[in-house]
Amino acid sequence: MALSTEYSMTLKPAIAKRQRKLRVLFVFGIVLTAIQQMPLIRDLAYNEIRQLLYIVFGLVAYLSLRRSLSTSLPRFIKLFLIVILLSTAEMLLFQLLGWRSSLSRITELLVPFGILVSSYSLDFDQDSIDKLLMVYSSLAVLMGVLLVLYYGGGFFLREQYIAGTSKNQTGPILGIASVILFDRLVRNRISRSYKRLEVFVTILLLIGAISALVVLRNRAGLFGVLLVFALIILSKLRRSFTLLLLIILLIVVILLSILFLAGYLDPFLGIINDAFTMNYDITDLNSLSAGRISTYLEALRFVSQYPFFGELVSGEVFFGTAHNYVLNKWVSLGVVGSLPFVVLYAYLFAIAFRMLFNKRRNDSAQTALWILLLGLTISMFEYTYPYGPGVSQVMVWFCLGAFLYSENQNMRWERH
Repeated sequence: MALSTEYSMTLKPAIAKRQRKLRVLFVFGIVLTAIQQMPLIRDLAYNEIRQLLYIVFGLVAYLSLRRSLSTSLPRFIKLFLIVILLSTAEMLLFQLLGWRSSLSRITELLVPFGILVSSYSLDFDQDSIDKLLMVYSSLAVLMGVLLVLYYGGGFFLREQYIAGTSKNQTGPILGIASVILFDRLVRNRISRSYKRLEVFVTILLLIGAISALVVLRNRAGLFGVLLVFALIILSKLRRSFTLLLLIILLIVVILLSILFLAGYLDPFLGIINDAFTMNYDITDLNSLSAGRISTYLEALRFVSQYPFFGELVSGEVFFGTAHNYVLNKWVSLGVVGSLPFVVLYAYLFAIAFRMLFNKRRNDSAQTALWILLLGLTISMFEYTYPYGPGVSQVMVWFCLGAFLYSENQNMRWERH
């Protein structure tokens, strides 16, 4: 018994030390995802950094998963793992049958799953999470501003998208940073403890993030950010509605109405309008959607002809890309082939709605909810969200993992 006790006492510090090293390595990878997209760095070393990120996240995820399998995993992580295994089995079966399939489809799930498991297993406390979110958001804004200045020559809208910025990868990072910063400003706990300088810096970063997002013209991202901002405000009003707040809200609405009627808001509203509609025919919904509407209709026609396995067994290849997560999966794999992917996707919506209507949300749940909703909103218009592209959604899965860990800890306390 003495030997057993002595062994456990020496083992715990060893485990804690390894956990600290893995946390440092994991945080390094997260920070590197923002640095990777900065001017010159993305031109000179993008592929090298991408390979390094895969090694870092792969190593941390493997060690974290090996440790987590010995414990009771949350239902969502179990479902995620089952979906990966089922999808892999499906792809292998389809290849044996000689159908159009590839195991590369599984990589879109492997990256977020690895980040999710790592975040859940590495026991980040709330203070560490807040600091990491702020560092990531600051780097994201710096990246966005530098991209606009370096590749675009300044903060002004142009008809053509800025070449070299890869807006579909940098846009999600800026969108997530915008939501994190706005959430920090709105939350009561943060606003009361903030010093004036910290409030000023956060507002300045938020303005930089939105400005870069507008100039890059990441339209789906900008729409998602504005929608989530509205949900954050409505959630705040619902949770702490008072007579004073109602009076302040009415005053703000009256002032905004006066400014709007007087034309003082025209420049700002014009910029937002141009960010969405410049170089598009606003009278033509298909033009305004960059051809998405016609592609959606064609995709629905294709799915109706090949409903079960889509392109896997069709005599034709679908021309174009359906920029919608579920529709894209139905075209590529059919309803049967895409079932594991769609079930997991639907479960993400279930998690988001459960969190949205939970009045007892803690800080981890708040941030995870808003950036998850951002990814799910954009997935209506882009087919790689909420999992990618690449590691651009890293903070979504990090925050979800941290939320699941805190929820698991709370359940343990309630049992005892």
